[in-house]
Amino acid sequence: MTNKILLCLMMVCVIGCAALLKQDKLVRVDQGATLTKSGEYYPARAQIYKLLLPKRRSIQKIIIHTNGPVPNVAVYIQKEKDMWHKIKEIKSPIKASYTLEVAVTTDGIKLAQTGGRAKQRLAYGTAEIAEITKIELYGPNGQD
Repeated sequence: MTNKILLCLMMVCVIGCAALLKQDKLVRVDQGATLTKSGEYYPARAQIYKLLLPKRRSIQKIIIHTNGPVPNVAVYIQKEKDMWHKIKEIKSPIKASYTLEVAVTTDGIKLAQTGGRAKQRLAYGTAEIAEITKIELYGPNGQD
């Protein structure tokens, strides 16, 4: 009797593991997207980044890359043409990259950096304004 129970539990575990392995892996879905940047380079101004996709895609992960500490970033998704919905406000500075797990279907992502923009010190006393350098979008495989 005990052997039958253990065998049943083992079968349930194998079936559960097989179901997990069958799940689609995330792939980049931002191929063909256009990234635009607008705003001023002065610390008190907002910097807006828009990543427009050629068609609506399901997005499960957004990775934001920066070249220095970037504070106060709001993440928006495009519901309809020129209608944006805020999904996350990141108040702490993004040092190098930030991963945001989401479950949305959209054809556009907008990032608005609303706070001051820190300058990153480089060699020999020069400075570079810290900004967002790249945005990566990931979604389930097989959306084409």
